[in-house]
Amino acid sequence: MMYFSRLKTALILGACILGAILCIPNLMPAPAAWLPWRTVHLGLDLRGGSYLLLEVDMAAVIKERLESLTDGARQALRPGNIFYQTLRPEPAANRVLLRLRDPAQTGTALAALKPLVSAVGANGTPDIDINSTQDGQITLTLSQVALTERAGAAVQQSIEIVRRRIDETGVLDPQITRQGEARIVVQLPGIEDPNRIKELLGKTAHMTFRLVDETANPTAGTPPPAGVDFLAMEGQPGTKIGVRRRVDVDGADLTDARAGTDQQGGSWVVNFTFNSVGTRRFADISRVNVGHRFAIVLDDKVISAPVIQIGRASCRER
Repeated sequence: MMYFSRLKTALILGACILGAILCIPNLMPAPAAWLPWRTVHLGLDLRGGSYLLLEVDMAAVIKERLESLTDGARQALRPGNIFYQTLRPEPAANRVLLRLRDPAQTGTALAALKPLVSAVGANGTPDIDINSTQDGQITLTLSQVALTERAGAAVQQSIEIVRRRIDETGVLDPQITRQGEARIVVQLPGIEDPNRIKELLGKTAHMTFRLVDETANPTAGTPPPAGVDFLAMEGQPGTKIGVRRRVDVDGADLTDARAGTDQQGGSWVVNFTFNSVGTRRFADISRVNVGHRFAIVLDDKVISAPVIQIGRASCRER
């Protein structure tokens, strides 16, 4: 006959009782809000749910980049009266084709197009390869490093948008991860019908740029003034900001947006790249609103409200 000391018996009974107590939160709702009522969330393998595999349309991303590059080339050639016969994007070749009317202007055109080239990657590789021929044909080809970086940025931005929309549904412990170069895996435990999630993720994200009404007070408990919306700040629960309803620059005119740091002050900045329409609108708005906040609104939430600075191509976060 096995013999257990009283101490061992007490330890075994205590462990059993503690395990039973820890299991209670999974069997019934919390009787009071102040109790530490922590439940065990089962994963997709134990609880079941939905598994979605999304893929970023890289062809559309590259096409949009080439259209922006085409527009940039058009703007660069205009001041020097450099005329051309052909200027069109060629997505199949990842390039923009330019054919000048006068081949003698090739050198001048190359000098005008040079500012369109930026350094990307750790080694500062040019994102555009510019080549010319004697008959006045110039090609601007996206480098492989630039394509890889743009693909990564597109996937990362898509992950953030997917995560933001999934969080709005209240799904517990969603798993959103990158797979390969252009795919996103979404695992949603407990969601048996994925159609609602598909509809939510299928909506086009709407980004707008709108001036902040600094006189409006969302904490006053009064309705917003005419032409102003009180929108929630991303990452700041319970905080709202007064944003003018008028859209100053639409996200459709945006070709690129990413966070960065000011090399002089080390503060965070938001770097924008617009097409020609967006550039003109942003220039007009920033010229007369220096020192004021410019809200970046995505799906009716303010993800950032940087301050317009003098003589900068970016907005400084304050």
